[in-house]
Amino acid sequence: MSATICYDRALFWIQSRSFKTMTDQHVELFVRFNPLADTEVVHSWFEQHGLSVAPMKVGALLTGSRSKIEKAFSVSLNEIAPAATLPLPAELRSHVESVTLFEPRSYHN
Repeated sequence: MSATICYDRALFWIQSRSFKTMTDQHVELFVRFNPLADTEVVHSWFEQHGLSVAPMKVGALLTGSRSKIEKAFSVSLNEIAPAATLPLPAELRSHVESVTLFEPRSYHN
C-alpha cells in the first residue's frame, strides 16, 4: 500500500471521528512526516512543548490544549480556518511535511 493511500485513509479516519477535534482544552492535529524524518526528534520536540503524540502508520496524531498548540506553532487558532495547515517551526521543517488542523465536528447541524 502506498504512503499516499495510507495518508488518505488516516485523514479519512481522523475526519470521520464522531466527536469534536477542537475545544480550548483539546485540539487534535495530524502530523505528516517527511520520508526520511527522524521521528524521535519530532516526538521529543512535541513533548518538550507539552503536546501528546500518538504514532500512526504515515504520521502522528498530535493533541494538546489550544494554548499549548498556539504557543508551539506561534499561531492563533482563531485566525486559522479549519482544515488548515499550520506553519512549521524551523526545528521541524526537515522532518515534518505538514501539520493539519481539522474542522471540529458539530452535533447541531
